[in-house]
Amino acid sequence: MKNKLLQFFELPALVPKFLVTITLLLYSLNYLNAADVPLNTDFDQQKLTGTVLDNTGMPLPGASIMEVNTTNGASSDFDGNFELNVSQLPAVIKISYIGFTTQEITIESLAPIQVQLQADNNALDEVVVVGYGETSREKLSTAVSTVNTENLEQRPVADVTSSLQGLSPGLNVTQSTGKIGAEPRINIRGFTSINGGTPLILIDGIEGSLSNLNPSDVESISVLKDAGAAAIYGARGSFGVVLVTTKNADKGNVQVNLGVTTAINSPTMNTDFLTDPFKAVSIVDEAFRNNSGASYTGYTEEDMQALYEVSQDPSLARVIIDQRNGRDQYVHYGYTDWWNTFFRKTYPTQIYNASVSGGSEKIKAYFSYRNFQSQGILKVQDDYYDKYNLRGKIDIKATDWLSFSNNMQYNSSEDLEHSGSQYGNYSNLWGSLIWVHALPSYVPVNPDGGALWRTELNNYTIGDGVYAGLLQGTTKQQTNNNEFSNIASVELKPIKGVTLNANYAIRRNEYSRFQRSTRIPYSIYPEQLDLMGNDYLNEYRTESKYDALNVYGEYKGYFGDHNVKATIGFNQETFITKSINASKQNLISNDLNSLGLATSNPTTSGSASEWALQGLFYRLSYDYKDKYVAEFNGRYDATSRFPSAYRWGFFPSFSGAWLANKEQFIENATGETFDLLKFRASYGSLGNQNIGNYAYFPTLPNGLYNYVLNGSRLNYI
Repeated sequence: MKNKLLQFFELPALVPKFLVTITLLLYSLNYLNAADVPLNTDFDQQKLTGTVLDNTGMPLPGASIMEVNTTNGASSDFDGNFELNVSQLPAVIKISYIGFTTQEITIESLAPIQVQLQADNNALDEVVVVGYGETSREKLSTAVSTVNTENLEQRPVADVTSSLQGLSPGLNVTQSTGKIGAEPRINIRGFTSINGGTPLILIDGIEGSLSNLNPSDVESISVLKDAGAAAIYGARGSFGVVLVTTKNADKGNVQVNLGVTTAINSPTMNTDFLTDPFKAVSIVDEAFRNNSGASYTGYTEEDMQALYEVSQDPSLARVIIDQRNGRDQYVHYGYTDWWNTFFRKTYPTQIYNASVSGGSEKIKAYFSYRNFQSQGILKVQDDYYDKYNLRGKIDIKATDWLSFSNNMQYNSSEDLEHSGSQYGNYSNLWGSLIWVHALPSYVPVNPDGGALWRTELNNYTIGDGVYAGLLQGTTKQQTNNNEFSNIASVELKPIKGVTLNANYAIRRNEYSRFQRSTRIPYSIYPEQLDLMGNDYLNEYRTESKYDALNVYGEYKGYFGDHNVKATIGFNQETFITKSINASKQNLISNDLNSLGLATSNPTTSGSASEWALQGLFYRLSYDYKDKYVAEFNGRYDATSRFPSAYRWGFFPSFSGAWLANKEQFIENATGETFDLLKFRASYGSLGNQNIGNYAYFPTLPNGLYNYVLNGSRLNYI
């Protein structure tokens, strides 16, 4: 891997050089704050248990419990119970829950604790971000929840999506794979479609991906759960909406914050494989005999006796040379733990954070940098994941009624993973261990140094040849992803109560991947190396362009006991992507990866697609005496993914709320029992444009046959 500092300064030219210059200059100033540098490498952690309750004694599920100045954290379960690893005693832990006052407690012993949180009355006045606007939590008439963003920075994970687990009721985060950098799937209130469906993600009002966001940049996260809240997003709101707002600069002296986090990761569960060779072979052979009448392994009674001796004394594990089927070959009497041969028990992660902010009333700026580095769990070869985030934000207040802002972000990631089965599989090393192919009686490497791929005692490969390929290290896949985005905004306040907003956003993405498979040496017979697998190189590249325009205005009016807020606006988005794929076989070198070095079977393919979205939206909010709330949302939406006659649709919603605790008769009857007693209801309709871009076109598939005729592969339709 390249030197990280050097790699940082080699970022593409589309990252403005002034970001780096300003950051380095500001480091020399005397405004450096006392930076928190959480460094947690203590392996000897201790477990603290406890329960989190509210002020009435009821359990609080999903409360966040963190050890201060470490990355140790936990969430309470349905009954309010939690288990937290602490690095040392005494320890300071912080307990937080939305709507309650955060507490910090010093722990002197590991005795179970009970924490009772008090309701935070100020939380009712909290400003909540909703579609194209804001409102107070107290006056919400739709299903909207917020995330405590303080917890995001303290979780040593690759992206914001992984950080969201357990932080918002109804927001479900599912890890489809444990691979570092793989973006988890999220859904709101479960899957509401037979095809699944994920919520719309908007970052500063523009559609984006949480995986490309620096957790330290997040100011607030709102989750719109019902049709009443999401109808303003029309054809894209059927699976809910997640609104993310990034941090702005604070006026005043320049502040520089530095953070370094080191984490040691381990799998949540390790499979307890049977490593006794005699027991494993006996079970497998018996199963095969019951099914087919033949042995699976081909071991003789003498071999089984030798395996029994090895199971009693693992130091006797060995590989012998014996004549079988008329020829000398290797016979294995091993005692191999394949799981621990392939995978590490722990693997490290490092996170480097830096931010610079400050300015005057007229001009403020915020710059941030993050580097996430993680080694993979694979032991035989080093997989790695490396990711960079850069953000620059400038706010200019030209006059009391006119202001501008520019919000730039650049992301870059590199992912390397090794493989090497005879199938060229890059993602399923685990699958090769599940099956009986990888028996503990086999030894990974023969005495002559050749990797074990198969044995002539039977006709089956050992772990699909994965270990042999990994040992060589030349069969691998590398992906690179680079993304640049920019949002330019203007805000006008021409008259009292009226605010006009406009923003234009661009996003440019380049994704590339190369896959290399080489022929892998192995041995069955003494001093004879053979080759397995295919030799090929595949390169894939895709580029995408996204543009979005938002123009909307807001009016706020207060007429005695009547409060009115109205929003109306226009939105247009376009997305274009192109990709190309090429592969060739039989390269002249195992170490040089270039299509120009391949000699046979060239294949190419490509694709292109685009979609567009256009819509008019509105919101009308009304409340009387801060007790009776009504809200109307809607959007008249069009999407190019449907035939021209069916592209437009109207998606309205209505919601209402009654703040009963403000009624005098209820207050007289209940006293101070309720800080907030609110009844609300909502109804709305939503659309779903998550289909193919050209699904309405009648088409016939085409492709290439797998066989060659007259020196070339034939097309089919």
